[in-house]
Amino acid sequence: MWRPSDGGWPRAVLCLFAAAWIWLFLLPMERFGLLVNARGFLPILLALAVIHWLPWRWLRAGAALVLSVVAVAVFFAPGMPWADRLAWVWGHEWRQAVALLQDHALADPLQTHLFILGLCAMYWLVAYAIRRTRLWVFYNLLGVGVLGLIDANTPVHPDGVMVGVLALFLVSLGVAHFMRLRHRASGAGPGPARFFVPLTAVLAVSLAAGWALPKRGPVWANPFAPGGGGTGGSVRVIGYQVDNSHLGGSFVMDHTPVLSVVTDYPAYLRGQAYDLYTGKGWLAEQHLVSTYSYGQPLTSGAVDASVLPGKAVRQTVTVLASHLNAGVLFGAYVPNVVLSFNGQNSGTVMADPRQGTFFVRPLRQGDAYTVESYELQAPGAKLAGIPLPAPDGRDANLPPSVLADLEVPASLPQRVRDLARQVTSGASDEYDAVQRVAAYLQANYQYATDGIPVPGPNQDYVDQFLFESKKGYCNNFSTAMAVMLRTIGVPARWVTGFTEGSVDPAYTGPGQRYTVENADAHAWVEVYFPGAGWVPFDPTPNFSMPYLPSPTDPSAGSTDEGNTTQPIQPPKPPQDAPDVSGGNAQGPGGGPGPWLWRGLAALVAVSAAGVVVFRRRLRSWWHHRAWRGEPAHAMWAGLQRLMRLLRKNGDLPQGAATLRDLKRAARRYDIPETEYRHLVRTAESAFYGAATVPPEEAEQVRRTWSRWLEAALRWPGKR
Repeated sequence: MWRPSDGGWPRAVLCLFAAAWIWLFLLPMERFGLLVNARGFLPILLALAVIHWLPWRWLRAGAALVLSVVAVAVFFAPGMPWADRLAWVWGHEWRQAVALLQDHALADPLQTHLFILGLCAMYWLVAYAIRRTRLWVFYNLLGVGVLGLIDANTPVHPDGVMVGVLALFLVSLGVAHFMRLRHRASGAGPGPARFFVPLTAVLAVSLAAGWALPKRGPVWANPFAPGGGGTGGSVRVIGYQVDNSHLGGSFVMDHTPVLSVVTDYPAYLRGQAYDLYTGKGWLAEQHLVSTYSYGQPLTSGAVDASVLPGKAVRQTVTVLASHLNAGVLFGAYVPNVVLSFNGQNSGTVMADPRQGTFFVRPLRQGDAYTVESYELQAPGAKLAGIPLPAPDGRDANLPPSVLADLEVPASLPQRVRDLARQVTSGASDEYDAVQRVAAYLQANYQYATDGIPVPGPNQDYVDQFLFESKKGYCNNFSTAMAVMLRTIGVPARWVTGFTEGSVDPAYTGPGQRYTVENADAHAWVEVYFPGAGWVPFDPTPNFSMPYLPSPTDPSAGSTDEGNTTQPIQPPKPPQDAPDVSGGNAQGPGGGPGPWLWRGLAALVAVSAAGVVVFRRRLRSWWHHRAWRGEPAHAMWAGLQRLMRLLRKNGDLPQGAATLRDLKRAARRYDIPETEYRHLVRTAESAFYGAATVPPEEAEQVRRTWSRWLEAALRWPGKR
């Protein structure tokens, strides 16, 4: 009859340590947005520790499989009877498995179930390694190296995780060594207090000293920092991005001040407009760039001031960040005149009249400029009544310059077009259709910055957001709105910049001063209305385009007073269960490129597979290295290796043993009696009689030893 105490408390401690070691690595994954709620995986890991502690190995795989099913049922089907939970899980996972094979689309609960099964496999590997010193050292060197790369090259700094991993590594080494000592001494080794009190004291002093001592700053500059040339990575630090060709992924908030803006009216700071949607992100189409002098108005034609009400707004902008990674002058909608740059009132600047954007060299910390922009008042009343363009994009009222803003990829899924038509069905005019799309996105999709996936090779960014993830941030909402409008014949382009920022209460000069942070980086949409021009809209929930107040209502500065249409709300899209495991979080900016991570992952996978496949050959090579040098010395080292291996296989008792104790093991591994006797006689004469071993005798012993070693490696513990 087995009792829990038979497992031994040291083994139970190692099982718990393996669970804790894996859980520590889940914390940076949570910060990256690769999974949600790392604490939710603690019960699973603790259950795996209990399962691994059980002595019945045949039970462990089945118990882990049952555990994964139970965990998925608890996460995704709460409140149901257990029979209904299991039926719901199996039914959904079967359909998702079929979809995975056909469309290469992975969704929950199958996605989370596979992750939990992978977690089970990882636990088994760690629990196996934690009792094998060399393998455990390799695991921890690899783990600390990965944490070091994350700390150095991303905005996530897992300092506490690294300390915890190292502490678990050292303590687990001590526990494993204690178990070996007790086993060799048949349970009569040192007591736990005598062994662990000094170990704990040394570890505590080391950790305290390491925490208290001053740390030197980084020696080398971070090559993946913003502005350092890196364009890809797993998680982005929110901030203004020039390269938006690959959107998606989570981001980490960064409240570093970027700009200081002195103005009379708060306004979005418009940066650059993008015309070409690729299915993965946006590209800025090249247009005619002209030279403008300071004080010369930009004849952009972006908005017809005679149709849409507004007024000139002056802004003095100072760059606060050391790395802004932008070569445009930010201003309210739309920048019209550059009045000065770095204190100079005369000079030239490049501009794109069609975009309405002023281009300069990359802005640096301390740069200051003053721009005058035409800012719109609430345009709803003036836009109402403008008819919808023809859905095929051949409307005679659209000038040729906006036709590029109707293009969508040929690979855009049909369901995106169908949804756009459904949402705008019955719209009375273009403005009504635009408002319906914005209201639909705000009402039916969740604003979130964590667990945001990146489209796969065969996925469209907008389609993934609208029908799969159903959550995202400004990039997702604004891109979805622009693409949906294009499918119904409405020209739309994607715009990046900053929101208005926050008021600086310490400022006492004229107007008000606003501090803009990296966290204020934003994206929105500009829609073309025939006869009126380009008008900005913001479909992101909890954001509002800050149009200027109208002269009759100065307080209405943050809403569109002309919006009296109540959009028709079509049925909400089907809602899947909450995303437990999060999404893939690759995206541009903030870390090494995807090719580097994929290369490292492939290298690790190939190395691990090679170790598994060639494990016996690698061990054989390691043992044969002992048979080198002078014959007597090589014979001694080789036989010591053989005896340690036989002890590990259980063919020799722990403790002292002589060559003559190998007789039973020789029979087990089919070593002929004559060869065994020759090995013992030659070795004893060399070790104890100081006799010189002839080369041919040493070679015969080496061949016997080699065959014996290979048999012990191939069939450990052969009976």
